[in-house]
Amino acid sequence: MRSCVDFSDALNGFEPVNYKDIRDGTLNTDYSVGELQQLEELGPGEIYSYQNPMMEFTLETMMKMAIDTEDWEEEMNTAQIVKPYMDRIVLDYLVTEGKLEAAHIFMEESLIRLVDERITQRVAIVEAIKAGDLNFAKEELSAFKPEILRNFHLLKQQFIQLIREERHNDAFDFAQLHLKPFHEDMAFLKQVEEVMSLLVFENISTCPVKDFLGESQWLKTASEVNAAILSSFGKGPKLQRLLKKLTLNQKQLDERAYEYPRMSDMSTGELIYPEE
Repeated sequence: MRSCVDFSDALNGFEPVNYKDIRDGTLNTDYSVGELQQLEELGPGEIYSYQNPMMEFTLETMMKMAIDTEDWEEEMNTAQIVKPYMDRIVLDYLVTEGKLEAAHIFMEESLIRLVDERITQRVAIVEAIKAGDLNFAKEELSAFKPEILRNFHLLKQQFIQLIREERHNDAFDFAQLHLKPFHEDMAFLKQVEEVMSLLVFENISTCPVKDFLGESQWLKTASEVNAAILSSFGKGPKLQRLLKKLTLNQKQLDERAYEYPRMSDMSTGELIYPEE
């Protein structure tokens, strides 16, 4: 609606409004009185006309506000996203997800290094567990994140290591002290029973749960401890958080019935532009 159009005499009390106020949602709701209340009784596409025929419009047109594509692209082009920032996001994702080998290769190719002390310590702990060095990992955790020392997966790995070293009496005492409390938790019950069965078999190489003694178990434990440390910080990868924020912002625009260049495929960044 153009503010230069004269209101009819029947619409007393109305004042011209700025179109942008309608588009961005800041229009005072006090304007929605009088004859405008009749809009609630109309469906999308039905025509409502004031006495002045120049102010005829459809409810559907009013409810679907389009964000200008040129304005959108201009805002996108003015956004300053430098390569080092993008490199940090990629590195953060690789490290957070425990893809440390890929992270090291990426660091060499992008000529960046880990400067976050928390990341450096977490990488050292995870790498130590993967290498089978539980003592170093426990020492680092004691100073860095002591609560992780009570993590079930780390305790289970310590028990397995005692079995590996054929220290069965120590393994039994360790299980009674550290693993037995998890037996009451249904989420860990099956794992506790499986790993405790290592005490039963004389020939571990032929027992049904011999995979606990394999190298893959160290990798699983490293991954679980890595996840536990991240959870203690209360956040995941920056890239994941950015995508969630994008999804939320698009949802908010959808709820406000805006038409805008919508990202339909986040893996490719493809945009669907509104019809002009």
